[in-house]
Amino acid sequence: MSTLIIDCGSYSVKFVEGRFQKKNFQIDNIDEVLIDDVRDENDIDITLEEYQQKIIKQYLEQSSFNGKIISQLPNDFLTTRYLDLPVNNKKKADMMIPFQLDEELPFSTTSAHYISDYHKSSTGQFSAIVQIAEDEVFKTYHEYLRANQTLPSVLTSELGVYQSYVVIESLADIYVSSTSDTKQQRPTLHITTKLFQIISLPLRDRL
Repeated sequence: MSTLIIDCGSYSVKFVEGRFQKKNFQIDNIDEVLIDDVRDENDIDITLEEYQQKIIKQYLEQSSFNGKIISQLPNDFLTTRYLDLPVNNKKKADMMIPFQLDEELPFSTTSAHYISDYHKSSTGQFSAIVQIAEDEVFKTYHEYLRANQTLPSVLTSELGVYQSYVVIESLADIYVSSTSDTKQQRPTLHITTKLFQIISLPLRDRL
């Protein structure tokens, strides 16, 4: 099955068509449409997202693409939190996240759409990168895409794309300790290895 990946930017909208073959993505075609080519300077009420969706709709109609479509949620609709979770059990970490987010967000997690990526430290405790969208905002945008006939098969996020291609083998632990001798206290900086392995995997459905 052919896959169309759509990257929406403030300068242009890019279309990459290809096929997933095991762990590789074979590119068959690349197109780019500049926002300025469709922008009407006299119409200041049209938002960037509306121009992007106009380009996407026209492209899909003209290309008659019939396959899987992957696109991203606008960054303005998302907020990201990094949380330290003082537990070494993933189920307990899942239970802790809503309570920690309630202290950080201007709205309750009961009205939020969020997803978490966990990392385990050398001490066995978890940390999480959490992406959050307000539920009503997400539903409104989802319905807008459906009505505009540009709803993708997979709606992901920019951070979700990065995380799909990067595996964190180990995180850096940086701390300062003091060693004493007869003359003075000497601070010592300790740094453990930080290694990111870049891999080629299919994009995951993040939101």
